[in-house]
Amino acid sequence: MPVPTKPNEQRLRRDSDFTWEQFSKDCLLNRYVLVVGNETVLNRNVNPEAEGDSLKLLLGLTIQELAQMNAIPDNRLDSCHSYNDLFKLNYSKDAVKEAVLNAIRDNDFYPCFDDEIEPALMQLLETRCFRVVITTAIDPYLEIAMERVWGKGGFDVVQIENAQQSFKQVSFDEFGVSRPVLCYVFGKADPERPNSRFVLSENDAMEKISTWFKKYDSNKFLDYVKKFQLLSVGAKFDDWMFRFFWYLLRGEFGNASGGQQVAVEIKKDDGSLANYLMQEKVKLFPDARQFMQEALEKIKVATDISRLPRKENGVFISYAHEDRYIAQQLFERLHAAGVNVWLDEDKLECGAEYEKRIRNAINSCKVFLTILSSQVKADLVAQTDRWYQKEWQWAQSRHDEEEHVSSNGQAQFKVIPVVVGDYRFNEDYHQKLPTCVTGATAFESAKNNVERLIHIINSLTK
Repeated sequence: MPVPTKPNEQRLRRDSDFTWEQFSKDCLLNRYVLVVGNETVLNRNVNPEAEGDSLKLLLGLTIQELAQMNAIPDNRLDSCHSYNDLFKLNYSKDAVKEAVLNAIRDNDFYPCFDDEIEPALMQLLETRCFRVVITTAIDPYLEIAMERVWGKGGFDVVQIENAQQSFKQVSFDEFGVSRPVLCYVFGKADPERPNSRFVLSENDAMEKISTWFKKYDSNKFLDYVKKFQLLSVGAKFDDWMFRFFWYLLRGEFGNASGGQQVAVEIKKDDGSLANYLMQEKVKLFPDARQFMQEALEKIKVATDISRLPRKENGVFISYAHEDRYIAQQLFERLHAAGVNVWLDEDKLECGAEYEKRIRNAINSCKVFLTILSSQVKADLVAQTDRWYQKEWQWAQSRHDEEEHVSSNGQAQFKVIPVVVGDYRFNEDYHQKLPTCVTGATAFESAKNNVERLIHIINSLTK
């Protein structure tokens, strides 16, 4: 007869399914949506008064704004610890909202940017493992961080209740590649748009949540998010609010997408919320910043492509460093299909010996497969010199030599461009590539199944 276990023990056993190895691999393969709470946005050392919480910093700036207007008596300043405290002092929502917008307008967010953002969060974003980021903050810090990673205009900014408009025409290829997205949960305080809607009070939050559920069944953005696992760093709402939020992103209880869900900075002593999340098979960690530091180390190990079983005389995959998760997905699927694959290392080595090793791999391959992505597009438009462009030139040299010596004037090895994201091979920037690439038939991952690519490769490598 089986020994009965307490419900708490059952939850802990499911919680133990989490492994760092699987987590880091899933991050690398772009399987997580990153949810960022405002309390994890700022560097605690630079903003000790706000304890790393961007909303708390904005509250302090707002109180200063109201105090300078003599709107808050000196004897009431010490009692203001939240926006709800301001409303209790009988200040109208419009007055406080205007003070928030003025605080953002008057505060220059840029000079100390490198120091102000939480370093671990900035490094996590710079891995480019998270193309969809959801934030509970209302200030511009995270948007500035995204701009540093993806470039100005390189990502979409949406709000959760109307995000379906931005996703209406978006298609996603087999690698999950789309334009990066930053989604505001509680609105954005935008001084350039005085009528912008953002959450300050509990009533504001309930109004937002009501709007979420009105559009729950028709929101394409939420449908997309449900395909992913969730990594929530921070987002310390009240218990009831976080439950609504998690339900919105995951769907019905027990119906979450497969894989590991992770919530950080939700402590075990949060009681019913912790129990709820554990029942949802969510792994909990108590310290977001410590978790992000460890996650970075694990992702770094996972991106060490040199440990993979690379083999010559088959397929050589050429890619921009930023697209390594696409390259690794492709590598794993080809390798599982029995194809010999050479995946270039992390582009961090240098020297004649390293170049010789890469050139030998290109000269011995039967298929040169180059990933053409949004990053490659940006590099071509900006005329940026990158390592992978050397690989193109070496492939072109081999192509020209084989055409010259072959009896039918054709190269024996084949070039297959793999088009992902918003790269378009019929645009002008594509013509900047070597002719061995521009003259080859492109594999468009949004239109073709990777199984078809494997079939093509098998026919060329036998």
